[in-house]
Amino acid sequence: MWVPRHVAGSDQAGPRVNAPGRARVLQGDAARCRESVDHLRIRRRRRAQRTTRYHTHVCNDKCLEFVRTAVAIGDVAGRRVLEVGAFDVNGSPRPFVSSLGPASYLGIDIANGPGVDRICPAEQIVGEFGRESFDVIISTEMVEHVRDWRLVISNMKQALAPNGLLVVTTRSLGFPLHEYPGDYWRYEASDMRIVFADCDIELLEKDDPADPGIFVAVRRPQQFEELDLLGHALYSMVCEGRVTTIEEAEARLRAATELTTLRSELSLLQKETNELSSQLATAVRREASLRSELDALRNTRTFRYTARLRRAYSDVRTHRGQTTLPHSGRR
Repeated sequence: MWVPRHVAGSDQAGPRVNAPGRARVLQGDAARCRESVDHLRIRRRRRAQRTTRYHTHVCNDKCLEFVRTAVAIGDVAGRRVLEVGAFDVNGSPRPFVSSLGPASYLGIDIANGPGVDRICPAEQIVGEFGRESFDVIISTEMVEHVRDWRLVISNMKQALAPNGLLVVTTRSLGFPLHEYPGDYWRYEASDMRIVFADCDIELLEKDDPADPGIFVAVRRPQQFEELDLLGHALYSMVCEGRVTTIEEAEARLRAATELTTLRSELSLLQKETNELSSQLATAVRREASLRSELDALRNTRTFRYTARLRRAYSDVRTHRGQTTLPHSGRR
């Protein structure tokens, strides 16, 4: 069975193939390249992690401590509390907040589990519960996992009653990928100042440098006019750059993978071109040798009847199809 010369580990020398054959080989190689670049995103994530840990929902001690600092009994006692992203993986603010005596405490998430009272996507809070329905809204380690962060934050702002308290904790640039169910965004302190510029920011803190994150507590003013955040770009883990939407991030990733594919195909074509150039140079040298032989044979008296000449003539016609021998003048 013929094995392409470029296949790694092959010790079989493949025969020279024609142009259609080479095209089929290149198509196969390009397909393998496309399969490999499908893993580009995974390789990028592994490089970005720089650690062997795999994180899921991370509600660490400092996150819970921030909630205890930001939320006072006067904010909660007899009030309506909503926790967005309430699935308790490794810690929840619910025990502390419930100890402050809320009138109600509702935990929502996209799947059933510990701490979840009702399945409701964060994008549909206003549709499910109406505007100004809660006095306190808490979201820990959730907003980096939503595709449309503007819609989610807008829902939380609109569902908050006037003078209500919103507490959000999330991850910043440098924190490794933790896809549960997806990991799209990284927030910085500067982002939070812009995102919550239409509210009164009461607390804004950074997490431990070993686990980069940002914590913010804001209060909705009595006269609330929501800020248009359409033009604000966040850092996306999908494309490793700042973009305004996840669709833009995915388009950048597709462009990067397509560029990688094209570069791989170009490399293969360059290799094939080099091989063909080498074959052409060999053919040119062979032709020159054959012409020298023909020039010597033309000076012999047995020009027409020499078998060696006929073979040389045939070789020349093989390498240059339109080669024409001059008439010898002998009949």
